[in-house]
This record gives sequence, structure tokens and C-alpha cells, in this order.
Amino acid sequence: MPWWSTYINPCYRSWVAAPTLTTTLKVIRYWEANIEKRKVYSVESLYSSQLENCSRETLIALVAAYAQLYLVLDGSWYLSVKERLGDEQAIDIDLQVWDKQVRKETEKLATLMDFRNRDVVSLMELSAIMPSATGSKGYIETENRNDCTLNITYCPIVKTLEKEGKGREKSQCEVICRLIMTNMALSFNPGIELKPIKLPPRQNQDDIYCRWQFKLKGAQ
Repeated sequence: MPWWSTYINPCYRSWVAAPTLTTTLKVIRYWEANIEKRKVYSVESLYSSQLENCSRETLIALVAAYAQLYLVLDGSWYLSVKERLGDEQAIDIDLQVWDKQVRKETEKLATLMDFRNRDVVSLMELSAIMPSATGSKGYIETENRNDCTLNITYCPIVKTLEKEGKGREKSQCEVICRLIMTNMALSFNPGIELKPIKLPPRQNQDDIYCRWQFKLKGAQ
């Protein structure tokens, strides 16, 4: 056996048989014969094909799941900052994040859904499909198209904070939710004004969670 037919394996420090030229050529020929059978997919095509094959019900569930994960990420992020820096700084950073995020969210969805009419009723329609509203339940009272009251009868975030028992639901609505609602309205139409009518804490479990009035300046 020629000296070059063996070599030292650096991993095991032992002498092993080296691949022969014949074996190497067989591997190359096999690869050439089968390379055309290999399929390559782009991420974009896989994404599109998956969505196109979904039923209407599945697509609705998928959008809801995306929105829920959006809020789960927000909650996990906030708690991580709170554990490291304390509640005061966590709220301050959270406000900075939502100050930017809700503007982008409103503008992106309003453009995507082609909201050309920027009255208050249209804003209420947009708010119902925003990820930040996921899981909330309620109803809207309209005086006219530019004067509406949003009543929240269930809010998963406030419900969770109530169970925590530390009173954080008060600052959640007074500070964070107020910022979100205000920026949503101003991004949609700078002439829409926001007025909180009722905020937590709730008096009992049957009490409404919160109530907000959205009104266009100068509207009768």
C-alpha cells in the first residue's frame, strides 16, 4: 500500500484509509446526476404558497395569532425591563416605544386598508383591527360620524394587572393607554381629540373597564 493511501486524522490521531480516486469520482458523478433533482425554494414563495392554501377561517385565526404574539412580546419585554431597572424606568421606556410604535401601526394599517375618509367613525373601524386591540371587547356609541364613544367591556391587559393586585392597572390606562389612544387619533387625523371618560380602577367585576370619547374639533 503506497504511503499516501493513509493519513493521520487530526481529531483522533490515528491512521485511517484515505479515499481513493475511484471513490471520489463516484461521489462526483452521483452529485452531478442528482443535482437537478434538488429543489430550492425562496422564503417568499413558501410564505405565499402557505397563505394561498389557507382557508378563510385559518387566515383569520392566523392574523389573530400574530396579534396575540405581538402583545405577548410587549408584555415579556416590559417585565424583563422592570425586573432589571424597576417599574418607573420600565414605564418610561415603554412610553417611548409605544409613542413611536402606535404611530407606525396606525399609518401602516390606514394606508394598507385604504382609509380615505378620516372621520371618527373610520378611526373606530381602524382601531378594531389594530394588533394593540387584540383580545379587547366593547362597543361604540355614535352621536354622528365625528363624535363617538368607545366603551371597553373587557381588556386582557387590565384583567391580568387586576389579578396581580399591585394597582398597576391605574397607570396602565392613565398613562400608557392614553398615549396609545392619543397618538392613534392624531396619526389618523390631527383634528381628532381624545377625552377619557372613565378609567380603572373598576368598582366591581361587572363594571366597565374604560370609556373614551373621540371627537373632531369643531364637530357639533
